[in-house]
Amino acid sequence: MRVAFIGDVHGDVAALAWALSATKDVPRRICLGDVVDGPPSGDVECVAMLQRAGLEVLQGNHDHWAAESHFVSNPQSESVRRWLAGLPRQVADGDWMAWHTRFQVVGNEVHWDYLTDEPAVRRVFESEAASVILCGHTHVPAVYRLRHGVIQVIPGRQLQVAPTVHLDEGDRVLVHIGRPTQCVVVYGDRKLSFTFRPTPRFERRFSHLLG
Repeated sequence: MRVAFIGDVHGDVAALAWALSATKDVPRRICLGDVVDGPPSGDVECVAMLQRAGLEVLQGNHDHWAAESHFVSNPQSESVRRWLAGLPRQVADGDWMAWHTRFQVVGNEVHWDYLTDEPAVRRVFESEAASVILCGHTHVPAVYRLRHGVIQVIPGRQLQVAPTVHLDEGDRVLVHIGRPTQCVVVYGDRKLSFTFRPTPRFERRFSHLLG
């Protein structure tokens, strides 16, 4: 089954609306978290949009923090907070798994990792069994492919030119989804397909992932 993945929404109603439209024909759809932490009205509307569309939603670090801090002051805030608090942090099926990013629970705190360098990516491949690992968090699309022991990076700019990545036997990949301001990703039949918005807005804090 094909599965669509949507990255960090952050209360962007227009971007989420585009992402939902772009993936409407995919049988299963998953949002990888950070639904909130934009304009309060946008946060609430994005939660409602995801609920109406029936997406699976994972908890990101901003969702976790918002659930802990009662982030919005309107009549819907308590129901939104409870919904955010109850979100799972990862899901797996067949050869793939997805999370907002690798996380560690230490006491009452949750630590969320940035998987943007080769040592961190290699540690994920060593600790997880799935051959396809999908995550958000960085806001920038990229694919790290482990092939014959070597990690190859396919950056965002290259994915715009060649948006389909075929996985050979033995390949393993860590996929950064990016934000719906930029693109969505569909996985199925050992193939990753990126769909970019007409004018994707790449974020610069991880510019080395852009290529």
